[in-house]
Formats: sequence, structure tokens, C-alpha cells
Amino acid sequence: MASDKKRPGKPKKSSDRIPAMSLAWWWGLIPALITLIIYIPAFQLGWTNWDDPRYILENEAILQMDWGSLITQSFVGNYHPLTMLSLGLDHLLFGTSASGYHLVNVLLHTLSTVLVYFLFAKMSRNGWVGFFTALLFGIHPMHVESVAWIAERKDVLYGLFFIAGLLAYLRFQKDRNRVYYAATLLFFLLAVLSKAMAIVFPVAMLLMDYWKNGRFKQEARNWIDKLPFFVVAIGMGILAIVVQQQAGAVSKLEVLTWYNRITVGFYGLAMYPIKLLFPFHLSNVYPYPRLTSSGLFPFSYYLIALAGAAFLILIYIQWRRKKMLMFWSFSFYALMVVMVLQWISIGSAVMADRYTYLSSLGIFFLVTAGTSIHLGRFNKGLLWLGFLAVLTVVYGSVTWTRIPVWSSSETLWRDMIHKYPNRYATGYKNLGNYLAQSGKTEEAHRMLNTGAGLDPFDAEIQESLGNVNSMEGKVDVAIRNYDEALKLDPNLISVYQNRGIAYSLRKDYKLAINDFDKALEMGSSERDVLPNRSFALLSMGRLQEAIDGFTRCIELNPNEGSFDYFISQAYFNSGNLTNAREFLNSAKQKGYASISPDYEDKLR
Repeated sequence: MASDKKRPGKPKKSSDRIPAMSLAWWWGLIPALITLIIYIPAFQLGWTNWDDPRYILENEAILQMDWGSLITQSFVGNYHPLTMLSLGLDHLLFGTSASGYHLVNVLLHTLSTVLVYFLFAKMSRNGWVGFFTALLFGIHPMHVESVAWIAERKDVLYGLFFIAGLLAYLRFQKDRNRVYYAATLLFFLLAVLSKAMAIVFPVAMLLMDYWKNGRFKQEARNWIDKLPFFVVAIGMGILAIVVQQQAGAVSKLEVLTWYNRITVGFYGLAMYPIKLLFPFHLSNVYPYPRLTSSGLFPFSYYLIALAGAAFLILIYIQWRRKKMLMFWSFSFYALMVVMVLQWISIGSAVMADRYTYLSSLGIFFLVTAGTSIHLGRFNKGLLWLGFLAVLTVVYGSVTWTRIPVWSSSETLWRDMIHKYPNRYATGYKNLGNYLAQSGKTEEAHRMLNTGAGLDPFDAEIQESLGNVNSMEGKVDVAIRNYDEALKLDPNLISVYQNRGIAYSLRKDYKLAINDFDKALEMGSSERDVLPNRSFALLSMGRLQEAIDGFTRCIELNPNEGSFDYFISQAYFNSGNLTNAREFLNSAKQKGYASISPDYEDKLR
């Protein structure tokens, strides 16, 4: 009968070809448990100086628990209010204890691993496919950056909501229950407010439709359902671009030629899957390659870029041949990574491990489901399960050794410099800053001078050199460093503050106060500037101004006893011994120990 004829052109669904294997729901907890065990070393990690201070340790909105600012302001070139609220809540609970923040990151990642199991088990109708896709997602070494880096909270948070949104949409596809539609929209909003990369979610919904129906053609009601998602995505996308441009994170197009920009994009498209399958030479930064005298990249970059271009052609071929599994997997990977392929340079790296956090799911699904098709038939699937088990052990071992790299700024930047020596000035700058703070000023000088040689126009390196020279008592040299930094970047606020400190050390208090006032005028926080400014006023004999300044310092940091001690000195110098004794006692009560015995004798 005509009605029994197969509809021409209707593709065979990939899920029909994947061997159906059911597992109890609790099997989804096993990948999560293994992930949690592998990430146990993460609980011992500390802070790094790679965005952690700007997001938390030096962020006035976090320190003052200014929830309104956390919701309305952009931070570090990104608008992600939900991420900032989560970090604010962590600060409320854990203060500056890094282990609490790491615990939250690991728990979010572990929960996402459970959701990955359910998503791909349902899509493939094969519990083992869901099991190993989740396991690879949970333990893969390229995900260490997203989990072990406190400032990358946005990855694990948006990833959780993105996957939850796909699961809710999968359920909505089944029975069109509006509750699941609302849940899908809610999870999308939560994801996009955690990280702007979630704006691709509406296109991911189209891919889910294609997996279910074997075509992209949509009925009118389906397009109406997706309209709110596209409206939100477009709005958040425009906002993200504006914020990035205002923060100066988007490089000018003339930095690279048009053909090198295209090369970098296609290079990343091919290199991410290579790194996912063979996670070698991992680094927190992959610097741009050195250009030849003719302005070209090394030949290998163009060769890998050709593979990236071929990858897009392969996606098209799989679509034409109705190869559902390969088309969906490759398309999902490409969708999730396309915005960070450096067609327009953002930052100083050609690629980054964190960009694989969700895009890797397409590759992992292809590996697990694809091998199930070809190996799952033999020996009741033992060969297939054995292959994936070996892959799990290898990836888990690499992850276990990769996590300690994030222990501190020193371990992080030494690892990067070891793999890419003399390539990335910021790496030497960050390592130099850490060494200087640890008292290793001689080695800090070497690192910072190497960084300055790599990028003589980096104002922050000149500032760091000034800080080290100031620590060593070379105040005049430090001031010259600060002057050079301001020539390179007159808007670098922290330089005014640090040069003011150097002027104070040289007893040029008038110049110091001018710099402190400039820093405050440009937006530097009172918490950072007022203590030094007030001390300069005290040293100049402007006693009432010094008292007012230190009083404000106490309002900002009530438990710091040094402010009470300096107020006591100001009152003593003005002849008010009663107030001087009162504030000296207050300093003692707060545990301030650096009190001069001679000064105490004078107040008895």
C-alpha cells in the first residue's frame, strides 16, 4: 500500500543504529563519584594571581557585599551577574579561604556530570553511552582549567544550567508539557546570566529537533516557541560585545592580517578535537606563534587550519549523507566553540582549555556512541567497554597530575613558561609579581625583565619592576619605572597609588598625596588608597585630615588595629592625650602588636 512506502529522503536516525542498552538511573551517580574522587586534590589548591584578585580578593563589590553592584555591573570585561552572585555568596561563607571556592566549583562540575549522563543516555537510548560520555566529561584533563580556576566559576555554572536546559527541552519534545517549556526557558536565562556563551542555546534546540525528527524544518508553533530564546540570545550577545569592547578585550583587527585571523580560527576548530582525543602539552595559555619576517605563521598552523576548513566540509557531507550521529556531534561541537575561535582576537591566546567545557560533549558523544556501533556487537560489547575503560584510566591519570599545577601562581606560571619559554610576557609578569610578594626579589627581577624584553610596551610590567625596586629600597629607580608605565598607559590607576607610596618613602609627601588623590579620582578604592594617603598626611603634620582619613579606614575595615594606633599618634601630636590613650587601647584590643614601647611610656 502507498501508505506503507518509506518516505523518500527521510534519514535514518542515528539513535536507531546505536545499540539500545538500559541502565538503572543510579548508574549516573557513578561517573559523578569517580569525578569527585579524581578532583580531591583540588580542595588543597590556593589562589592564583590570574583574575582571582580582580574577581574576588580585590573586588570592592565582593569585599563590601554590594549585591546591587554584583547584579548590575560588568567585571573583568564580562557581564555575568549570576556568576558574581555565586562568588559573593562564597565570600560570605568562606571569606578568603580558597578551599571553599574550589569545593563549590567541584560540586557544580560533579552535578553537571550527572546531568550529562541522563541527557545522552536518553538521546542514545543506551545507558552505557550516557555513562561513558558523562565519565569522559567529568574527568577529562582539558576541563581542569574550568574546575580548578576559581575565577572561571562562570564555566561550571553556565555549563550546569545549559545541560539542564537541554534535558528540560528533551522532555518538552516528548509531550509538549508547558511546564518543561518554562523550565527550559528558565535554565537558559540562568545559563546566559552565568556566561554569555550560552547565547547559542536556541541553535542547540534546533539541533535537538534535528536529532529527534531528522530535519530542521519547523512548524510555525515551534518557531513561536523559540522566539523568546532568540530574542534573549540576541540581546545578551549585543551586550557581551559592548562590554568586551569597553574593557578593551577585543583586539584591533589590524593586529593580525585577515588571512592570519582566518588561519587562527580554523586552527582552533581542528586543534580542539585533537587536544581532546590526545591531551598533550596542556597549558593555561597557548600563546600566539611568532611570525616570520614576512608576517606569516609557522607552516604547521596553516596545515592544521586546512584541517579545520575540511572539518566544516565534513559536517556538510554528513548532513547530505544523513549521517545523524556524526552530523549532530560535529555540529554541536562547532556550535559551542565557534564564538571563541579567535576570528576576532580576544586576549593573547590562540586557544584555551576552558573553551572545551561544553563543546567537548559533541566529541565525547561521537566517541562513545560511534564506537558502540562498531565494537558493541562483538563479545557482547566487552571490547567496546574495555576500550572506553582504558580511555577513562588514561584521561583520569592525566587529570590527577594536572590539577596540582593550579596550586599557586608559581606552579601555574612556571608550568606555562616551561612549555612556552620566551613567548608570553604576561606569564613572566605574573610569576615575577608572585615571587616579589614572596620575598624572592632577585628572581622576580629576572622574570620581569624577561617579560619587558618580550613586550616593551606593557605598562604593567614597568609598574611591577617599580614595585620590586621599591621593595628593595631603590625608590628613585622605582619612580622612574612608574613614570615609564604612565607614559605607556596614563590610565593605569594602580601606578598612581604605587608611585604615591614611593614618594612617601622618599618623604615627598606633597607629591605622594597628589598621586593618591589622582588614584581616588580615577576610581581606585578607598580601601586601597586611604591608609597610605592618611599616613602621608600624618607625616606632613596635617593631623585633623589624617584623623579623618584613618577614621574612614576604620569604617571600611573595623578590625584593623593599625588605624587606631595612627589616630592615637595624631592626637598625641596635637596634644590631646586623652584621645591618644583611648585609641591606643583600642589598637591593643584589636590585636595590633607593632606598638612602640617608647610611645606607650609617653602616654602613661
